[in-house]
Amino acid sequence: MFMSCFSSFYPILCNRISIHVAHSRAASTAQKYNLLVIGGGSGGLACAKEAASLGKRVAVLDYVDPSVRGTTWGLGGTCVNVGCIPKKLYHQAAFLGKAIEHAKTYGWNINENIKHDWDTLRSAVIGYVKSLNWGHRVQLKQKMPVPI
Repeated sequence: MFMSCFSSFYPILCNRISIHVAHSRAASTAQKYNLLVIGGGSGGLACAKEAASLGKRVAVLDYVDPSVRGTTWGLGGTCVNVGCIPKKLYHQAAFLGKAIEHAKTYGWNINENIKHDWDTLRSAVIGYVKSLNWGHRVQLKQKMPVPI
């Protein structure tokens, strides 16, 4: 199914796009690409990787306005960075807390007063999300060796 969808966009891929990218060493340089992907979420990354596997020069543009605190996020889109993945990790942590609470009912002997450390959980979630961001970057560099 993907190939039929991809084939319908073939004329767009064949028209080369000129992009001007600013570099710190030079005012600007022109690069030619077959495909410009806007968004580094799951759809954009899948499209970019497939086009690159077909020999196309691909550029991925992924930008997020910084929050009030100045934070941004990496590749992977909303789901990876602030949606599905972090939510599921926090949800799993809540399940673990409830499981520990009910463990005595099922024969577990828990002698210590168990407390939750929000900062540790938050650091673990942030670390996991950053590892996914890194994985996406590495995959793109392997499949699309043209830097932007």
